[in-house]
Amino acid sequence: MSAYYREESALATEVRRIISKLKIANEERGVKVVMVTSSGLGEGKSTVATYLAIAYSKYRNTKTVIVDFDLRRPRVHSIFELEKKNGVAEILKGKVPVKACLRDVQYPNLQVVTCGRRAKECTSEVLNSPRVQDFFSELRFYHDLIIVDAPPVIPVSDPLMLGSEIDGSLFVIKAGKTQKPVIKRAIQLLRDARVDILGLILNNVHHALPYYYDYDFYKYEYYDYREKKKSKSKNSADGT
Repeated sequence: MSAYYREESALATEVRRIISKLKIANEERGVKVVMVTSSGLGEGKSTVATYLAIAYSKYRNTKTVIVDFDLRRPRVHSIFELEKKNGVAEILKGKVPVKACLRDVQYPNLQVVTCGRRAKECTSEVLNSPRVQDFFSELRFYHDLIIVDAPPVIPVSDPLMLGSEIDGSLFVIKAGKTQKPVIKRAIQLLRDARVDILGLILNNVHHALPYYYDYDFYKYEYYDYREKKKSKSKNSADGT
């Protein structure tokens, strides 16, 4: 898991900027349950959701939980190296209580709820369960922020069905892959479902956008003037 999040990486810096905006949204509008989704597959939403959960949990001992609601193509359990069982699917089918599914991980103040075993019945029926509201109510009681890793919008209606239980959504776009009409359609579907879109997160900028969007263009490292002075003196003594 350490490979996913490094404190001084450029990506971690960008994530902290998003976190700052989420804190403001929380203070001003009471945003506590945030869904992370995208238009289609492979846009990096699960990775983004993971970064956000880790970063937020580090802020003033904020109790955070990341929930894998992508019951069809779950990834959160593999990122944190956890078993899928005893997660969302079991909770919504009334087999396991919420508290029994809260998994502690290596990051203090961060817990994970996996997707659970894949439900035999239709996923939409599981998401229509009245237990969904109870599930989120209990998570709100235990945590300061709930990050929901939801399926992409275009292939399935699952994210739209969660709309009434979340306070806002972050929409992940993979630069150089997702076409504009697809993005517009996905955003319109979210708006039609009255999902408040908190912001768009552009992923894959390193490979798809001009150099001035690249992290290296904004690279800023600690500079030790004493070391620089020593280096100049050594070069002068060597006659270089």
